[in-house]
Amino acid sequence: MAGYSVECTIKAVAMEVYDCWTLQELALKLKVDERDVYTHGLEILLRHLPSYNRFVRSDVGRLHFAGRVVQWRVSWRYNPLNWESEKASLFIDSCETIAKWLEANQ
Repeated sequence: MAGYSVECTIKAVAMEVYDCWTLQELALKLKVDERDVYTHGLEILLRHLPSYNRFVRSDVGRLHFAGRVVQWRVSWRYNPLNWESEKASLFIDSCETIAKWLEANQ
């Protein structure tokens, strides 16, 4: 579920930045296909944020996002037995760190 929290944070920040109330409205403002805003792909919307370049150059972007969170897949929630507790804790910590960075750096 931590991966969903990052997805929702990215979408919420994008909607705030682009002054939108719905994902459909966000797609129109970004001039992208609606599927691009309804996706679970974390990097697709992240690229549209004004803070994207700072994010990918930051330690948070390099270590936490590129190193861990970008690998997130929706299917992970269906098979939690594949995760060791230490790996899961690191993933959750990275998700929290990313969410805090995005909220503070709009």
